[in-house]
Amino acid sequence: MFFDVAITAGGILPFYLGLISILTREYEERFSRLIRIFFIAGLTTVPFFALRALGIEKEVLGSLFGPLFSIVTLAFAEELVKSVALFFNKELRKSYSYPIVVGLGFAFFENISYFLGFQFTLAFALIALFRLFMVSTAHAVFTTLVEHFIRKGTKKTRTLYYLFGLFIAGSAHSLFNLLHHWEMSYLIIPLLVILIVYLHYDEPSQVHHAPVHPSRSTHLAPARAH
Repeated sequence: MFFDVAITAGGILPFYLGLISILTREYEERFSRLIRIFFIAGLTTVPFFALRALGIEKEVLGSLFGPLFSIVTLAFAEELVKSVALFFNKELRKSYSYPIVVGLGFAFFENISYFLGFQFTLAFALIALFRLFMVSTAHAVFTTLVEHFIRKGTKKTRTLYYLFGLFIAGSAHSLFNLLHHWEMSYLIIPLLVILIVYLHYDEPSQVHHAPVHPSRSTHLAPARAH
């Protein structure tokens, strides 16, 4: 089992390291810091691994409420565990690179659990590529969407904005799961594109898009003597 996990993780890790490297240059962040956030975010998948390991998820999916659990409940639960640190840690709200990496970290470990046990065939390769690109993008976008609304709230209204962001991201995630259930996941692409464009143009001013004028002094000029 450990060998299978190591092989699976080693096979898909370069994809995520490449994305983090791009984010490092784009946001002028430290690669080591983003890597640390990436792996810490992966710990949020532990409850879902436990559900599968104990057979609880399979039992629930086989029940009358299975579709509701897989499409809606899991979607909101995943968005909650991914974003809770963003709500409490102000440092993680300084740049969109952090929620993006959180989403990628969750997707990385989720994909490991999904790829285990599959035989390497052409069909599996296509599914793996789909999950690497589509699912990873979806997790990154949905997590960033929650963080986006947290940022819009004041100290008094942050919780309300956080819950609203969870509702929006969880609903989008539920739609993604529903389309996946119908084997029509590709229909989520237009929504992801719209959300990416929206987040890009509404990006916080304090990140890399803000113009920097090193020649301008930030100090007040001394008062003229009379």
